[in-house]
Amino acid sequence: MTAGLRITEVERITLLVPFRSRVEPWLNLLNWQWGIVEITRVVTDAGYVGYGETLPHYTWGKVTDEAVERVKGKNPAEFLSDDSLGAGLQMALWDVVGKALDVPVHALLGNPKVRDWAPIAWWTTKAPPEIAAAEAAGVDYIHLDVMDGRFVPNISFGMPVCAALRRATTLPIDAHLMIEEPENYIDAFIDSGADRVTVHVEATHHLHRALGQISERGALAGVSLNPATPLAAIEEVIPFCGQVLVMLVNPGFGGQSLIPAMLDKVKRLREMIETKNPRCLLQVDGGIKASNIKRAVDSGADTIVVGSAIYNDSTSVADAVAELRSALA
Repeated sequence: MTAGLRITEVERITLLVPFRSRVEPWLNLLNWQWGIVEITRVVTDAGYVGYGETLPHYTWGKVTDEAVERVKGKNPAEFLSDDSLGAGLQMALWDVVGKALDVPVHALLGNPKVRDWAPIAWWTTKAPPEIAAAEAAGVDYIHLDVMDGRFVPNISFGMPVCAALRRATTLPIDAHLMIEEPENYIDAFIDSGADRVTVHVEATHHLHRALGQISERGALAGVSLNPATPLAAIEEVIPFCGQVLVMLVNPGFGGQSLIPAMLDKVKRLREMIETKNPRCLLQVDGGIKASNIKRAVDSGADTIVVGSAIYNDSTSVADAVAELRSALA
């Protein structure tokens, strides 16, 4: 339980570390880069210790002296949704609360930028409310945006979340790996319950091999491409794909606006798919809402990924899904 927890100590440690990334181009030495990483350590009166990190590409705030003083002596559970604390401190609070509850929250949730967490208990007991609501609304599958902080400037979650959702739902799980060298994690995500796995053409040197790896495990193999990547980059592998995902926004963050020029790209891809592999699905992701979903489908998309237009504070999941379906009627 966390009711009696109090934070007794907060320590910040600054390190200069090398890491491989495409996010920060500065000081690139032999494909390695150096960056300042701040580790935040939180200690509670019950002896639980939590750790968090602030990397150079985290954009939602550094840990300040004011934030440290604000949480001292308080219950860490009170601050789990407070983005103003800074990434490292918020991660550390999630970590320490997870240890107190004997649930690996830091490993499961990873990115404290995501707001409105469901109760922790649902990871090990029943479907989270968001998933249950989506099932009740009649969605066709669950799409997981997996981010590593290297291929895209954000961090989300990994295999533990996929495995927890696999226990919680019978809907197909579509794992979109926005990560460097995805071939190193394909088997792990399939073992965790993913039915579909999509890798980015920009993230692997051996795309054909990666797609084959997915297919050999019995999952649907997908390839995705970012807005600036031409269709020619995936033309040769379309015969080996079960789906192609066109990003309608630059990946990394939810709530962005659809880039209109990408709809022409969808049209051209539809023609390419009809020629090379008519059974291949054409998926789109980014900025989809009721006002533009029909344009996406009319352009050739047959599989639609929707995030903030379904999960938001202004409408229920059921009403949002109904509105999207109505827009297609």
